[in-house]
Amino acid sequence: MKKEKTILILSDTAEMLQKVKLLLAKKPYYKIIHITSFDEAYPQVKENRVDFVFYDVNLALKEGVRKLDMMKEANDKVPVVVSAVLQHPALSK
Repeated sequence: MKKEKTILILSDTAEMLQKVKLLLAKKPYYKIIHITSFDEAYPQVKENRVDFVFYDVNLALKEGVRKLDMMKEANDKVPVVVSAVLQHPALSK
């Protein structure tokens, strides 16, 4: 049995959470944590409580790209993927 991996979704929208959950639906060894602010997510990364981070670029722009750099400096072993949820009616169906 595979060790459970913890994935942190740092996004202030539900769309990112839904898309990642859909992507990983058949992978029961993933635990997903959804956090909406950098200040809540930062300790999770710094204290090595997560294995992977999806960082919503829309949130990054609001809170500053500098915070993404801070996260990588806190723990450079945790992979961080910066992504965006496209707001297009055809994609939300």
